Amino acid sequence: MTTRLHPLRSADIVSNGWSAVPRHGSGSALDLLVGAITEVVSGISRTLGSDMQRAEDAFFLEGHHPPTTRDLIGIRRRLAQLHRLLGRDAGGVFTGSKRIDDLPEGLLATVEKLSQRLQSLDADIVAIQTQLRLLREELDLQAAQRTNQNLYILSIMTALMLPATLVTGISA
Repeated sequence: MTTRLHPLRSADIVSNGWSAVPRHGSGSALDLLVGAITEVVSGISRTLGSDMQRAEDAFFLEGHHPPTTRDLIGIRRRLAQLHRLLGRDAGGVFTGSKRIDDLPEGLLATVEKLSQRLQSLDADIVAIQTQLRLLREELDLQAAQRTNQNLYILSIMTALMLPATLVTGISA
């Protein structure tokens, strides 16, 4: 019983897919459950990747609408959450050698396949994080260049006004 208006995506995928599983063994159930979770995470990862691509296109190709810091922080936050989920929590469940040795033979192939899928998703997320970091460095570099240019103009204006200020100070 829940107050949700829509079912959880992973649980909904599992409940719809459970009837399609020909044999309800522990390996197929684990594959279905983790597969549903990875599908949801993969969809979120693709969305974040396309958001990142749009931000890069707006900045590099169009050149006049850089992404806002708020947008980049939102993307970074979601990527960090997904990386923690896949890297430490979900990936650690399947990679412990003691736990893998204790598994029945029928589950071993499923666990290895799921572990590879999770590692692949985590690698995709790390690639998007790297892409985000490079974009942020480029934005910071351009901001620093604009600041340096403004300081240069200000220093020239100060040098031009110095003789007038000196004459005014001496005559007073």
